[in-house]
Amino acid sequence: PGIVLDQLNAGLKRHGLFFPVDVSTASRATIGGMAGNNSCGARSVRYGLMRDNVLTIDALLANGGEAAFGPLPEDPGGVEGPAFYRQLVRSMVELADRESGEITSRFPKVHRRVGGYNIDALLPPSTGKSQRNMAQLLVGSEGTLAFTRRLTLQLQPIPERKALGICHFSSFYQAMASTQHIVKLKPDAVELVDRTLIELALDIPMFRDTLTRHVRGRPDALLLVEFSGEDPVHLERQLADLNSLLSDLGHSDSVVKITDAGEQRAVWEV
Repeated sequence: PGIVLDQLNAGLKRHGLFFPVDVSTASRATIGGMAGNNSCGARSVRYGLMRDNVLTIDALLANGGEAAFGPLPEDPGGVEGPAFYRQLVRSMVELADRESGEITSRFPKVHRRVGGYNIDALLPPSTGKSQRNMAQLLVGSEGTLAFTRRLTLQLQPIPERKALGICHFSSFYQAMASTQHIVKLKPDAVELVDRTLIELALDIPMFRDTLTRHVRGRPDALLLVEFSGEDPVHLERQLADLNSLLSDLGHSDSVVKITDAGEQRAVWEV
């Protein structure tokens, strides 16, 4: 859990894989810390949050017991592990089953919930949730439930090609309002950059040239929208669809298109 995200992805690159939860603090964020606060990132619109990408957690509990938290069988009574873990599973599943109505109706319907525990990870499959997973209960618990010793992560293949659109807006509100429409194009990433961040980046010599090349005028906010795939023609079409969508929303000619991989990396580094 102590490995830093950038170090992990550097090691995975030779295998053509990466861990897709890409927080902005990737140069110093540890995987254990990311699991602790259920980190997300710009690519969560496609790949999900930490809770969606942590498969198992080997954990040490306050009573000194060790257990492997992970997916539960269809019949939770058949779960394997030490006696205290089997009892814990029974208790948590009973709680989730008993309160499933309250959990379903009252838990906020937001992309990333930061209050309380992920008890909804243990809802019965009949509620439309995926397989119950005890590891997801630990994700986002900020270390209050257990000490993490090891995690098994869901990795993804590195996309062959990417296309990036920098969307310009005259107000922060316009950028935020447009996001709900942009996600319908199924991008890999959407990242908001406000005027404060733009001005700070312009004051840093190593970033100034990149912004000067790709940012038009003095926008109040930007949205970085990324698509990926194997077919460059399809990626160009997705950028065209993005431009058409924003035109329909009243933001004509607001997209700067970047297909060069080096320039894309330079923008994301800012």
